Amino acid sequence: MEVQGNFIITWDDDEIYGQRFDVNGNKEGDQFQVNLNSETNTIPSISMDDNCGFMVSWINDLNGDQYVFGRRFFTGTGEEFQDNTFTTD
Repeated sequence: MEVQGNFIITWDDDEIYGQRFDVNGNKEGDQFQVNLNSETNTIPSISMDDNCGFMVSWINDLNGDQYVFGRRFFTGTGEEFQDNTFTTD
């Protein structure tokens, strides 16, 4: 939640989606897709700063291996990035 009380919720349905809400719980704009890839995506988590910028992170299952991905949003949208690497011992 940002200082004016606006907030965003995220959810997964194989893809990661988000929706902005105003301080009174009214939708602002349309829901949007967060992830840019088309693999199985789950467990979104969101953080928001005081200037309405936010970041969403989630788990992506690529060929049976799990990776953490994220995407930052400001007044526009940011590129998706991978936050970890997978190695086998």
